[in-house]
Amino acid sequence: MTDGSGRRLVIHVAKLTFHPEPLDGEPCSYHPVGRDRGVLGRTAVRGTADERARWDAAAERFRDRVREAETAYRAVTRHRVARRLPGARRRAQRAKERFRAELAAAEEAYLPVREEIERRLAAHAEEERRAREERARRREAERREKEQRERLRQARRERYRVAGERAVWGWVLHGHGTSVFVYRHDVPRARPLPAGPRRSGTALTARRLENALLRLQPEGVRDVVWDRAARRAVVAENSTPEEPAAFEEWWAAVTRRRWESSERIPAPGPRPSRSPGSTGSPHRHGPPGSDYGSGGDLGGGFGGGDLGGGHSGGFGGGFGGGFGGGF
Repeated sequence: MTDGSGRRLVIHVAKLTFHPEPLDGEPCSYHPVGRDRGVLGRTAVRGTADERARWDAAAERFRDRVREAETAYRAVTRHRVARRLPGARRRAQRAKERFRAELAAAEEAYLPVREEIERRLAAHAEEERRAREERARRREAERREKEQRERLRQARRERYRVAGERAVWGWVLHGHGTSVFVYRHDVPRARPLPAGPRRSGTALTARRLENALLRLQPEGVRDVVWDRAARRAVVAENSTPEEPAAFEEWWAAVTRRRWESSERIPAPGPRPSRSPGSTGSPHRHGPPGSDYGSGGDLGGGFGGGDLGGGHSGGFGGGFGGGFGGGF
């Protein structure tokens, strides 16, 4: 249906079923045109204004013709005097046959409209069925994608946890005692160890390394210089082809305090609270969109390039490759 401007509208054509008396309980139906919009494929179809008028007129002719035939039948079968006269059953049978003949003629005249309406109802119903199936497919795809993201997240958390529990880290004070050089015992260093006044004893886990660095902060140690080879090793160990890791993500996941940057020891303060049962890091650093933040340590991608060269723009332009490559 259009509104005169060419825009198709919705025509309410819900099937109406009734039971004429002469049919002894057999149903009869047609599609009267209603004023409500209805539901496409169930009680309504799309059509033109001319079609709406034509269908409405056809439905009224069908209804009136059946009603008149039923009225004629009742005039024979319900007349008190006629029912007592001889041949009443025969007259009633003939009246019923006349009704059926009139109904058949009304059905034949209405058939083209009925078939067109029912064809469109079936077409709209099929469209709706396909739309439901497509919505279901999208929901299922979204569910699988969400499950996959959760599996990857859990696997990433586990990789970070395992790597953080390895006792491989060491540190040594550097320069005038305002910075500390951090390296790994199990990885050939990119630079020789600096000669410092103090250094770690046994190899440390990531959590114990953090505790050691935090204890140095009140002594005036502010900056952390990470050995590039150590950073590259962390990224390589925690990356997969599907999920390249970032050093800043890993450090955020395995530490307790909030580090705005892994290269700057945070000032003393209360530890952030954790919810009961939480196993992840209570803080983030880096841009949003990652479970642990992101600090730009991806470099050349999975396991390649200088993955440890500063923050590559992750913190206002980075640190130029780790304090100017001082080590």
